[in-house]
Amino acid sequence: MRRKKRGERYIDRWRKAHPEVRFYLDRDTYDKLKALADRENTTIKELCLRHMQGILSDMEEIRKESYEKGYKKGYEDGYEKSKKEYRIWYYCNVCGREITMYPNRNDHKSMIEYMKLHGWGHKICHENLRKL
Repeated sequence: MRRKKRGERYIDRWRKAHPEVRFYLDRDTYDKLKALADRENTTIKELCLRHMQGILSDMEEIRKESYEKGYKKGYEDGYEKSKKEYRIWYYCNVCGREITMYPNRNDHKSMIEYMKLHGWGHKICHENLRKL
């Protein structure tokens, strides 16, 4: 005769959903914690959970804030670095201040046309042209 398969008990399912956390304290720390819990008319477990939830929400807020600050700083640093390395600009012939040239605007198109008309090109292309 086959033995009937035993299903999972309720207590086993509950323990899976509610893992045990255990730690040990010295007597002095325990007494202080117990006195605090008694003063607030709660249990040590509830006191610890309340404070832990506050700490976790504070940590999440700190994490978000730190991420945003780091992201912003990285973006600004990267922007400044790329601006120094890749920005194309020229001086205004009236006030002398810099004017940034942006892709596909009229000044950019004019620069491309100017360079074509005046024979600008790759150094190696000009060297190969001279050899012919």
